[in-house]
Amino acid sequence: SSVCVLSDGRLASSSYDKTIRIWETKSGDCVACLEGHKREVTSLSLLIDGRIVSGSWDKAIRIWRVNEFNGVCEQIMTADTGGVLCLCVMSNNRVVTGCDDNMMRVWDINSYACERSIEGHAKRIVSLVSLSDSRVASVSYDNTLKLWNLTQTKGDHIIPAHKHSNAVRAILITNYGIISGSADNSIKIWNSTSGKCEKTLEGHKDEVLSLAMLPDGRLVSGSNDKSIKIWDLTAGVCDKSFIGHNGGVVSFTILSDGRLATGSLDKTIKVWNLQSGKCDKTFEGHTKRVSVVRVEGNGRLVSTSEDGTMKIWNIQTGRCEDSQPFDKNNPILTELDELELESYGFDDYVCACDEQGRIAVGTSDGDVCLFIPLHTV
Repeated sequence: SSVCVLSDGRLASSSYDKTIRIWETKSGDCVACLEGHKREVTSLSLLIDGRIVSGSWDKAIRIWRVNEFNGVCEQIMTADTGGVLCLCVMSNNRVVTGCDDNMMRVWDINSYACERSIEGHAKRIVSLVSLSDSRVASVSYDNTLKLWNLTQTKGDHIIPAHKHSNAVRAILITNYGIISGSADNSIKIWNSTSGKCEKTLEGHKDEVLSLAMLPDGRLVSGSNDKSIKIWDLTAGVCDKSFIGHNGGVVSFTILSDGRLATGSLDKTIKVWNLQSGKCDKTFEGHTKRVSVVRVEGNGRLVSTSEDGTMKIWNIQTGRCEDSQPFDKNNPILTELDELELESYGFDDYVCACDEQGRIAVGTSDGDVCLFIPLHTV
């Protein structure tokens, strides 16, 4: 359900099997299993002092100190009326939790006390993010995203935009404005100040599933029509179309040599030459559709799939060098590299945030909204 990097470089993962496991990244071995939660562990994060904090459906927030081969629960805090679905760590030794009773709670890690409970959502809270200006963004099943200054009790400034005629499947915040891709087959560019649609890009024959910005400022889109399109955003026209996948294109990443890697519902990953439009290589090995492709630190390609595995590929040879299992029953939120946009996809909405703290949200109803931090208004 969640993964965090420990201060010593190891990984900690939480699971619906009620445990937290510690993993060596070089060997892939599990070196410790932390038990104590009575129900599914939903969230996990690293505290500033190196300990980890976990939240669970059992309504408990546990603080753990992890040693070389084991871990000890040092403190248990309890949210009386709601299971903990998500949490985030603030810079002032506070932890904020989101619960299925629709409440946010702020916890003091020094005193282990709940400082306050915050109302505002009409349904359960499913995601929390700590922003760089010490505010918190919350997302709920009530189809809203709210920005909170924890010294206040209301969300920040919101600018609504117009609608797509169908669900929004992908969204970006760029220098051109907010860019959204929809199940209505179109891509729209929105003015982030007025909320008006400035351009509509048409050309895909099925819903748009993925969007990314190329280093040269052009837009790349992937669609359920199995095509990849490169767009000149200034002119509002499609420069190139690539055809080769046998399923929808759901993820992109740019390789260090300038080529484009794509992940598809056809279970494959392809590498494309952006100049010629030709597919240079196809990676096969996943048994279900690919959900994410990214480049890891030493230049290899990483993919995750609905077959429950993460695979690491040698880009030059196309060989799969490693394959690790994931819990395929739990969705994995994807994190992009630092200095890039962070984008998260859920059943009812997609959202993206930029370095200024602005957050764009697209919903299954076709709405696109931009949430503006107060300090930019």
